[in-house]
Amino acid sequence: MNATGRARAFLALPLGAELGARVAGEVREALGGAADRDWKLPQPTGLHLTLFFLGPCPRQWLEELGAALGPALATCAPPELALGGVGGFPNLDRPRVLWVGVEERAVPGRLAGVRSTLLAALEQAGVDTRVEEGPFRAHVTVARPRADRVRVPEAFLRLRWSEPFASDAALLFESVPAAGGNRYEPLARLPFLRPA
Repeated sequence: MNATGRARAFLALPLGAELGARVAGEVREALGGAADRDWKLPQPTGLHLTLFFLGPCPRQWLEELGAALGPALATCAPPELALGGVGGFPNLDRPRVLWVGVEERAVPGRLAGVRSTLLAALEQAGVDTRVEEGPFRAHVTVARPRADRVRVPEAFLRLRWSEPFASDAALLFESVPAAGGNRYEPLARLPFLRPA
């Protein structure tokens, strides 16, 4: 981890090692023998639902940001989520990203509440949150094509999970370039409201 300068950062809910490994393994198998040739696959331990992408930021400011966001997220009940079906952005004919969808399992609106609280806290910290394109769509990125025209295998399109996905905290991550895919280093853990 680079101790000075800038860090490419984002806020997210991690899948965790066990679920991340299972999803990554099934995605790799579905993409077939050309998985590594045609697709960039993230490290299984790094699979996550992005809440907000900050981009390159001064490292010292990120430390302050983590401290500022903590009290706001501590007021949010943790969302109860589940992985679902697959898709691609902008579409599956010419995807820039393949993803697994994330849905709320119980108490609808908690994920939206977490995100709304996070965006308000980011704005208060001076972050322009209007930079995002389009509406928020909860998903976990599982592959990116290496070329402009890559066919998505039918086996990938048939993937579906119903795995519960819960997190008791959001994490502020740094994305660190590494061989075999970016590595995500946690900079701050931001716990949600503890159940009574």
